[in-house]
Amino acid sequence: MSNVLNALGLALLHSLWLQLAITIFFFALSRFFIISAKRYGVLYLGLLVMPVSFLVTSLWVYTPDVTDHFTDSIEHVWKSFALTLSEQNYPASTSHSLTWVLPLLVAAWFLGIAFFSLRLIAGGLFLRGIRQAAKPFNSALSTKLNTLLDRILFSQSVKLELSETISSPMILGVFRPIILIPVSLLSGLTLEQLELILLHELAHIRRYDPLLNALQSGIETLFFYHPALWFLSRQIRHERECACDDLVIKLSSEPLAYAKALSHLESLRIQKQLALAATGGKFMNRIQRIVKPQGNLAGQKLLAVSLLSCLLLAACSSQLLTSKDKTASLASFTSVCLTTHVVTGKYVMPAFNTASLRAMTQVLAASDLELLANCDDASVGLSYSMAFDARKLNWQAQLSATNPKGKVLWSGLRSDAIQEDGAFQYTTEHTAESLLKDFLSARAK
Repeated sequence: MSNVLNALGLALLHSLWLQLAITIFFFALSRFFIISAKRYGVLYLGLLVMPVSFLVTSLWVYTPDVTDHFTDSIEHVWKSFALTLSEQNYPASTSHSLTWVLPLLVAAWFLGIAFFSLRLIAGGLFLRGIRQAAKPFNSALSTKLNTLLDRILFSQSVKLELSETISSPMILGVFRPIILIPVSLLSGLTLEQLELILLHELAHIRRYDPLLNALQSGIETLFFYHPALWFLSRQIRHERECACDDLVIKLSSEPLAYAKALSHLESLRIQKQLALAATGGKFMNRIQRIVKPQGNLAGQKLLAVSLLSCLLLAACSSQLLTSKDKTASLASFTSVCLTTHVVTGKYVMPAFNTASLRAMTQVLAASDLELLANCDDASVGLSYSMAFDARKLNWQAQLSATNPKGKVLWSGLRSDAIQEDGAFQYTTEHTAESLLKDFLSARAK
């Protein structure tokens, strides 16, 4: 189970830069689109990429243990990633300096998820109370609702109810949505303005925004710690409201009347983060879009190009620096030390440790590297670990090269089934030789 915690901890650390890069990329990409619905789609795609990237990273850095029951359940997934790790020389092992920190980091993450989950549950109970206190709506606006449903070409059944608790229209429910209308609006807006506000709420339902908003809240709960996620989430909510505004204007052709209705709602607004309300998003920006649709499109595209250029430059610079650092580090050392750890289940196998050491020593004897017994004096430490599963007749082996500071310079991984019963020692020697030759080939490059 410790391997799983280490993988989750490393994925959390990697998510700090990875989700920032995802946010910058998709935000910049959205600036190329004029229509808010398309911007919303691009931004929401970026939001969905975040949990996917976290899952992929967790599998990428996960190091299986044949004594770990979790390995059995993801064995078929791991085998596909093992090849990728071998090909790209990704450091699969966790640095010793982080081993004790990662479980604490995961524990703090789980506590944060629990807190934000309770926050979601409390918000849901609060909205449920509002729903139970609502009353059926018996007026001309109920008749208007059926007319608007036909007008918006939407066949789903939608209820309309009156609430004394809220001060802005909102939608409750995901699969059976209910539109709540505050009592205060009945005397503050004309029937035509109420119709426009109601059309905005129906636009949310037509676009399946209640469901997407619920999914968005779930992703916010998982990655509550990342400011980039909250920035992207705010942009998504703004573009969601703008997309509904565009749909209302398209169907009504009354932008000024709609802007006046929204202005009146803003004066009575109460923020409801868990529900969709007509006054959400960046309100003044929405009003400006309605009254004057054409904005600074050239400036938006220039911003997008600048952000994408900076992101590409950072990625290229990081790759170049990493390549130079690894090449210089691998090529500069002249001495190595060897350590091995071969186990079957929970038992260390001294004979196989000796066999793997002997096999690697013979390979090093033909190279230009000096083999030292003391790792404190060596330029690079080579650590070879191998785990047998006698019950399944398979094995997993890894060779890692670290500098004196503990930084992983190279890592190779092999995993396969034992072809013949009792061929453990041959497998150990052959695998140790093969991994060491891979390492020497990488050093020669």
